[in-house]
Amino acid sequence: MKLVQFSYKDCPCDIHVGYLIGDNLVEVNKADTTLPYTLLDILRTDSLHKVRKIVCTNPDPIPLNSVNLVAPIHGMDKVLCVGLNYRDHCEEQNLTPPEVPIIFSKFSSTVIGPGAAVRLRDSTQQVDWEVELAVVIGKTASNVKADEAYDYVLGYTVAQDISARDWQKAKNGGQFLLGKSMDTFCPIGPCITTQGSIGDPENLTIQCSVNGEQKQCSKTDQLIHKIPDIIERLSSVMTLLPGDIILTLQNVPCPLCAAIFSLIDQLVASAELTTVRTDNIRDNLGHGGSVTRSQPPQVKPATQYVCILIVLTYNLYLMASKVVRKLPDDLKLGVATAAFQIEGAWSEADKSPSIWDNFCHIPGKIKDGTTADDACKSYNFYKRDIEMLKYLGVDFYRFSISWPRILPNGFADKISESGIEYYNKLIDELLSNKIEPVVTMYHWDLPQNLQDLGGWTNPLIADWFEEYSRVLYKSFGDRIKTWITINEPKQIGLFGYGLKRFAPGINAHGIGEYIAAKNIVLAHAKAWHVYDKEFREKQKGVCGITIATDFREGATSSPADIDAGLDAIQFEVGLYAHPIFSDEGGFPDRVKRLVNKRSKEQGYPKSRLPEFTKDEIEFVKGTSDFYGFNHYSTKFYTRVGFERGMNPEPSYDDDIGAIASYLDYEQGAIPHVTVIPQGIRKALKWVKESYNNPPIMITENGYGTLGGIDDYDRISYFKKYLNCILDAIEIDHCNVLSYTAWSLMDNFEWDSGLSIKFGLFQVDYEDNRRKRTARSSAMWYRNLLSTKTLNLDHVPVLEDICF
Repeated sequence: MKLVQFSYKDCPCDIHVGYLIGDNLVEVNKADTTLPYTLLDILRTDSLHKVRKIVCTNPDPIPLNSVNLVAPIHGMDKVLCVGLNYRDHCEEQNLTPPEVPIIFSKFSSTVIGPGAAVRLRDSTQQVDWEVELAVVIGKTASNVKADEAYDYVLGYTVAQDISARDWQKAKNGGQFLLGKSMDTFCPIGPCITTQGSIGDPENLTIQCSVNGEQKQCSKTDQLIHKIPDIIERLSSVMTLLPGDIILTLQNVPCPLCAAIFSLIDQLVASAELTTVRTDNIRDNLGHGGSVTRSQPPQVKPATQYVCILIVLTYNLYLMASKVVRKLPDDLKLGVATAAFQIEGAWSEADKSPSIWDNFCHIPGKIKDGTTADDACKSYNFYKRDIEMLKYLGVDFYRFSISWPRILPNGFADKISESGIEYYNKLIDELLSNKIEPVVTMYHWDLPQNLQDLGGWTNPLIADWFEEYSRVLYKSFGDRIKTWITINEPKQIGLFGYGLKRFAPGINAHGIGEYIAAKNIVLAHAKAWHVYDKEFREKQKGVCGITIATDFREGATSSPADIDAGLDAIQFEVGLYAHPIFSDEGGFPDRVKRLVNKRSKEQGYPKSRLPEFTKDEIEFVKGTSDFYGFNHYSTKFYTRVGFERGMNPEPSYDDDIGAIASYLDYEQGAIPHVTVIPQGIRKALKWVKESYNNPPIMITENGYGTLGGIDDYDRISYFKKYLNCILDAIEIDHCNVLSYTAWSLMDNFEWDSGLSIKFGLFQVDYEDNRRKRTARSSAMWYRNLLSTKTLNLDHVPVLEDICF
């Protein structure tokens, strides 16, 4: 989220708060009239959550050129700065890096914004400036430890630290205060990019150019004292208040500069247009502009100062490492769908009902009351889907096969000829268009016949799934080189058997999800062994499993919260990944210990979590040729305020014993796409470190909205997440093979029905032929695929393209 303050051009005295969306902004005061009219007051009244709710409703924006941007925050209590905080700066001047941060301050009267004038008083003849990363405090911070410091950061902006060096030195006895605190000596803006939207603040690049000539360029990884350490030191001696800003002083003179920066005196003398700008990320900090001299300097001004107009539509932006990043040559890019969500034709030919067919026919189960009976009608219009794939230029298409469409009875005694024919045509059409098919065997649509026998809580299902997989290998394995056995075991077991949110809606909380977890893992292992022993040598493909790997961490740096985060990720991810990918196998020790402890406290004679036998542990270990990685967001866990009885007992949440939230990060149309891009890098690194750096296929990543063709928010999400993925590849050396955008088109989004839109293509459900229309994100992804380059500044031109 990119927060701004602005005034309307016809009423320049009234300040309003808004947030940027591309070249537009949304006024939050109009969307919620209870909100204060300055950002500082919004922070002081703890009202930022109301702004985040407005973001989720997608109100109508107004053009950015219809308003005047002002400083994104003003009237703050403190403007604090860190001196000599850049490693290369110290080396160039042969100075010893300071052991502790050197702190000085400016007064809030130094703060100005876009369009304001920097006033140069005639009492100073030596003025220069540096472009810096500024940290904005979001909530009251006192005695904060470094490892929890980011919890107190609202976000980041760009600042110019202007200095009257003569007043800093000879005219004031070497004291900083007067030389740093002349009025207007701290231009900031144009916006504040919130903590969850900036990527890694310790891996940013900030640049400054004058008339196209680069004057400064530095990275925050060169900071001697990192942001958390600075906040810890400051908050140990003073209380940081909402709205306080901290200039981190990371910039250093470039070789083009004679001093720390070109003297403003020199710019005044030239009397020419001077541009201060940065190669930028448009969705991080805002818009570009210039510095201009208001009058030539031939006549000494009679007033006490000269005005230099800073039109801070700045083009000063933070760069998350780089604006343009080349993707690895061997990184494959694709899109994904699932059979139940797009095919429709729920009862066509000899297909039998799945658990989801029956579930969505029960009134009240689906939030918008819709069904997937017809969905996108891809069963009939699959060739149009392939035309869309060709338009995008994807390397591969991940889709799933419907178990009840292939085996109407659920068992291998009856194989549907029409089902085999449909998938043969789909696969052959993909291959004829040079698109690799990546097949998921099971994406949640279990034959109802098998659920009537207990479904995933019946141990025999591992054998039933083994036979189903054998049918698929025999029928399609000559052309399919990448198999995914099961998609997201957690969602199957927890939501369908532990809860009643998903089909089949058993609601045996604290028991059903654990029984299902063991059976799902064994079923996967059996399918993998069948491929390995009977088909791999001839078909020469790979087989793996996809696990939902949203990241989990402590809400604060307290030991209890850190421990809660570690527990949560083992319940959410390790429960399914650890038996397959770890060296020791079996369920994670943390999960076994916690479930066993709570089971005994609740009077159960043994743990509700079934154990694997030694033979089963060995049978399961290593049964995946890659780690299928689905990721959407990150949750934060705290034990503060948690009490027994808050959740059903027994239950999965009670076993974890903590409260989960998305904190105040930017939410999408549904919570599980809350925008926390750094989480995907953390999750990839966690998989690498936990499971010996396996090959990773990112099999789903995407953003849900309520609709609309010009889906800038989805593009922004993709940019931020792909940027962090590249960091995971280049910096953390994670072994990422492929990236899959979810989804090719809008589809039936499970318990949300048709109302939530994940598609690069919009589907018109009112049209009998289900017309598909390319969104802006489709054009953006097409550019990514054609250039194999992540251009964080690229904004596609929307065209009218339909299929």
